Amino acid sequence: MTHVDLIKDIQAKKLAPVYLLHGAESYYIDKISEYIENTVVTEEERSFNHSVFYGKDSNVQDILDTCRRFPMFANKQVVTIREANHLKGLENFESYLNHLVPSTILIICYKGGTLDKRKKVYKLLQDKGVVFESTELKENEIPLFIENYLKRKNFSVESKANNLLVDYLGTDLNKITNELDKLIINLQPGAKITVKEIEENIGISKDHNVWELQSALLIKDSSKAFKILHYLNQNPKTNPFVLTISNLHSGFVKLYHFMHGQDAKDWDLFRMYGIHGTQANEYRKAKTLYTKQDVENIFGIFLEYDLRSKGLHNVETPTEQLLREMLYRILN
Repeated sequence: MTHVDLIKDIQAKKLAPVYLLHGAESYYIDKISEYIENTVVTEEERSFNHSVFYGKDSNVQDILDTCRRFPMFANKQVVTIREANHLKGLENFESYLNHLVPSTILIICYKGGTLDKRKKVYKLLQDKGVVFESTELKENEIPLFIENYLKRKNFSVESKANNLLVDYLGTDLNKITNELDKLIINLQPGAKITVKEIEENIGISKDHNVWELQSALLIKDSSKAFKILHYLNQNPKTNPFVLTISNLHSGFVKLYHFMHGQDAKDWDLFRMYGIHGTQANEYRKAKTLYTKQDVENIFGIFLEYDLRSKGLHNVETPTEQLLREMLYRILN
């Protein structure tokens, strides 16, 4: 069952007596539990009929006692266990699952992994209720997530701006949605988000950021690379060494895979190699400027400077100087 299917069932009032929401991606766990809570219990009923327990601070017996009581002035009550992965004695729910209280909806939010599927309690949860596993999205699925999220809020986003958001924000959906919500506060509904809005509201410089530096290295534009580096070194708090080297390394990993594979249409490069269509020409040019051996040597340079930045064979050289040395060696 997908999160879309689950939301549709909740909208149609097809409610299960117990939900296990588990997996590595916390975003969908939070959103689905919130949706169930808001659908079942009105704001006026919440103080009497919505109980929240946290795994670290709760014991199973208190939760079971709450599950077995009847709602007050309402047809249903909701019992939510947050951070259930920290709750000791989850197997003690077996007796309750065999004798469910119809007026209680129990939501178990198990984050950071999955409940052991070999356990009896897991099988009972499957048989008696709904189990939803929230898996992390792959990097190539994030642009569509951003596009759909903004569409639901009556905004659109240009391709280049979407790619910049993906590169800057990564794959953490909570972080992505928080930044998007802050971004659209200052925009008119129906607006199309461009790189300019991102630069003004999120703080990414469209000309002087690590992705522009990555592009300059790929096409061996030394002048541009060192101009960007000067800017990055002036703003070390927003451009930490570890993040800079990680993003540059990522660009050359994509190039290496591209070198060992076949060319494709611009719109297919992301699926095959993680290369955005807007960067297609850069990678095609890089393929003519670097050999496979060059890229393998560059991987060695990244490793060397990553270790030096952590103090190995380096006592006094500051990170800004390390970055200059590293760029010089990559470009030469």
